[in-house]
Amino acid sequence: MKTCAVLLALLLLAPQAARAQSAPPYVAVLSDGTRVEGDRLTGWHEPGAVPHLQGVRLHDGNRQLLWFRNRSIRPYSLSSNRLGFVEFVGGDRLIGRVVGGQPSGVIDGLNVPAHVLVKPAAPLRVPGLASFARARILPGRIQRVVWGRASQQRLQPGTVFYLDGRQLGFLRLRWKEDSVLLLVKNGTRELELSKISEVHLPRIDPWQAYYQELAILSPSCRSRLMRLETAGGLIATGSALRFLATPYATPHQKLQAINHLKRLDDQIKAADLAKAASHKGIQPARVEYQRQLAESETRKKAAKQISDKAVADMRQRIDNQRKADAARLATLRQQLAQQLRAAEQAMQQRLAAMPAQQRDKELKAFRQRQAQTRKSREKSLEQERLRHETQSKQRQKQLEQFIKSETQKLKKHEQDLAKRLAPAKQQFDGKTRQFAQRSRHVESLRSQRASVRGPQGYPGSWHHMVQPVWSLHPLWIPFSSIHTRLSFAPDQVPLSRMHPSATVSPALLPWHLDRNSVGQLLRSGGQRHGWGFAVHAYSELSFALPPCAKSFRSRLGLDHLALAGGCVQARAYVGSVKTNPVYQSPLLVGSQKTVDTGWIQLRPPAKGPKHLILQADPAHDNRPRGADPLNIRDMLDWLDPQLGLDTAKLRDEVRGQIGGTFAASQAWKLKLDSRGVYTWTSHLHKPEGSALGRFVTMIRAQGQPLALSREMTIAPADNWLAVRASLQSGQGIQPKTITLHVADKEIQPEKIPPRQAWQKQTAPLVFPLAQHRGSKVTLELRQPAGGQPLHWQTVSISKAPPSPYRLARILALAGKSNVQVSHGLGRALQSGRLGDKEKLAALEIAGLGGVVNHASKPAVEATYDRLVNVMVGCDWKGGDKTFATLRKLPNLVTLLVTEDSGISSGAVDKLQTAMPKLTIKKLKRTPSLNPGEKVYVTWRNHCPKDLVILFVTEFGNVKFSRHLKAGQEMKRDSLNRHRYEAYYHRTDFTLAEQYNNSKLISSTVVAPDAVWEIKPPAK
Repeated sequence: MKTCAVLLALLLLAPQAARAQSAPPYVAVLSDGTRVEGDRLTGWHEPGAVPHLQGVRLHDGNRQLLWFRNRSIRPYSLSSNRLGFVEFVGGDRLIGRVVGGQPSGVIDGLNVPAHVLVKPAAPLRVPGLASFARARILPGRIQRVVWGRASQQRLQPGTVFYLDGRQLGFLRLRWKEDSVLLLVKNGTRELELSKISEVHLPRIDPWQAYYQELAILSPSCRSRLMRLETAGGLIATGSALRFLATPYATPHQKLQAINHLKRLDDQIKAADLAKAASHKGIQPARVEYQRQLAESETRKKAAKQISDKAVADMRQRIDNQRKADAARLATLRQQLAQQLRAAEQAMQQRLAAMPAQQRDKELKAFRQRQAQTRKSREKSLEQERLRHETQSKQRQKQLEQFIKSETQKLKKHEQDLAKRLAPAKQQFDGKTRQFAQRSRHVESLRSQRASVRGPQGYPGSWHHMVQPVWSLHPLWIPFSSIHTRLSFAPDQVPLSRMHPSATVSPALLPWHLDRNSVGQLLRSGGQRHGWGFAVHAYSELSFALPPCAKSFRSRLGLDHLALAGGCVQARAYVGSVKTNPVYQSPLLVGSQKTVDTGWIQLRPPAKGPKHLILQADPAHDNRPRGADPLNIRDMLDWLDPQLGLDTAKLRDEVRGQIGGTFAASQAWKLKLDSRGVYTWTSHLHKPEGSALGRFVTMIRAQGQPLALSREMTIAPADNWLAVRASLQSGQGIQPKTITLHVADKEIQPEKIPPRQAWQKQTAPLVFPLAQHRGSKVTLELRQPAGGQPLHWQTVSISKAPPSPYRLARILALAGKSNVQVSHGLGRALQSGRLGDKEKLAALEIAGLGGVVNHASKPAVEATYDRLVNVMVGCDWKGGDKTFATLRKLPNLVTLLVTEDSGISSGAVDKLQTAMPKLTIKKLKRTPSLNPGEKVYVTWRNHCPKDLVILFVTEFGNVKFSRHLKAGQEMKRDSLNRHRYEAYYHRTDFTLAEQYNNSKLISSTVVAPDAVWEIKPPAK
């Protein structure tokens, strides 16, 4: 049967390909059923902008986008995956390979829980920044992890599959660096990731997971959720609260587009001016050309009149001569006839008296003579006629030659006139062509201006960002890679997000999610659809219903693979198929039409299973005549199925999950006063220098405070309660931002110490608990009403105060409460391994210019919580006299002394004698300190000669950095705390000779936005 379906699909590929080539690339379906197609898409370039497709708003009041698809992108096929993927409850998916687990820690100043590291199939890119190679995934929503190609078609919760085909059931799983720790029935078992093919995590309640998801993405259940599916296989669900968009991948690209627009506008303005000037020059050229043209036409007409008159006169003369010759010949003929008649009359008169016989004889002889005379004269006349005809032909030939001559004269005259007119015509035509060219240029520029990529960008440059609840960081997605986008209200859930709890399908013909049996997008009734299930009758899909479920809706149709065949009847049941169906479709024959169930009210039974069962019946008993006799083509698609939820009940469920969004509240109970108003928002926390940032949940209390409470017995080691929270600005909280109450008595917090530059987080708010040791009390943390929104991070109880407070105590003891110390020194001052006396000595040495715990390569690799090393370099004060202060550090491991420190060899030897266990190392130059963040600095050469700038390494050696010409200024990037030295450039010196044999002109230590003024040394 499956083979038949595949063959049918192959038969359809050719016409589908032809339709795909002609169809517009974008299609969108709105919540009112409106379907929009086209290639003109605008407005998805920034948050809050309303996208338009072919001028139709895709978000318009009550009419919202339901789904959007880019048909020019080939949909992803999971069968082509070779790397692996992570599948989450709710249907999200990340294509990539899980490489291990990561413990909890601090990232960008925020505490992050333990998470899973995934190497994505393609690097995740951030607009304007480099890509990052690892995705950080929260394990709580993982449904399945696959390494390589998926071998298991259906979920088997709580099962691990080995590469060799074995299976192992487990109860719990914990991710480790390169393995997983499994809790099995008879203990634990640790498996290396390299030996695992798949892991199916224990079943997660899909509705509980959905409520938890809403508690983060749409706490008030008002923000619509969106699910993005990319050509690379990523499926990520976010919401408007956790959505950003940018028109270009980098600010530089946006600036380029703006500058290009400006250049085009300037070009259009200049072209318009040139066009107007060209149009102005056409008029005088036209007037002059028309004047000369009229004058030429007048002359041409006059010349033609003269020529026509001459030809007419000559033709008239010839005609007159012809007529005269004809008349003369006619006259001669007439005269001959008259003469012959007269002669005969005279002869008859003379012969009248003669006898008849003689008369007749004489008359006959006369007539014979007359005939000869006539014949002779006729011959003479014919000769005359022929002579006249020859003369007439000669005259006609002369006329033709005359006409030809006159025509040639006229043509030459016209050519002469045209030559005289040519300059004016050329000038006029040139002006006209110039105007036409400039008009076309203006139109071309305006056409470019209309289609140019402006500050809003275009679909190929847009990037959209969402942060699913399973990701610790946002995911930036090129818009051009988004194949399908779903959008839905929290109370109208696409049923495809819920994995069926039970299924019934024919052998070898399982159900499919969002695709048909051959992996194509769902298509029925001549149209593609956004999501759904493809089944083969007979089938049942059973879905668990939550208490807030109230309705169900779907479209139904046979898949397009069925063509005109197939016959199915669909039904929907609540509870059991043994009850009456809540919906029954008509017989569906062929894939030409679909039907809409409309919103069906669901009333789950008070007792028994609460499930929605979708049944596809092949209807063998009541099939109409002509339908397929077998169920080979009974391929039914449940199209765009949705489950409607009761909004009030849904909000109650989500409200119950709000506390879980606070990492701080895991051991505490969240208390929300019914009289208060609590607003949850998502805020993108992205401190300066952070590449990714992350969305965090902020809460604000109005009317009544928010409270976290915990009942506990204060143990002897429970001395301090620390609360870590932050504002939207990223700054830490201050006293009174959060208060602690014990037995309705407010506990005053410790003074918050100033933040050191190297500390990733501001100090938490700390409350003393020592006075309640041994007592069972109720601790209540309150966020007062009316304050700023807060992001609660952690609440912890400890024996010792947090490290910032330990550092602040020793600084106060030394009278340097507001002093900034280095990272290495600060870590040592916070340590519990050192006594106060030694810590104060370390502070004294730092005040003399020594660098405590200098992180240099020559240093002994060790942790910072002890005195690893001290570097005495060029900043040392007091020379040999103060050098003996180092004897106050008996636990010091290594001492680094540089030649430019001014310390003599004798002083070093004396210290070595006094501290024989101390390792002393000598360096050529004071090395660059452990570098910090990337900064920009300016170098200015005020010297009369060229300089060579050398970089001092962490070993105290030098490397060539730059040449700086006399009078040159250079702005460049560097790392904070790097050292540089300047020397006069000598072409006859090697790099080593440059600083060994040359005089140091100037040196600097990099600081943010610093200016290094390099001046000639004083004489």
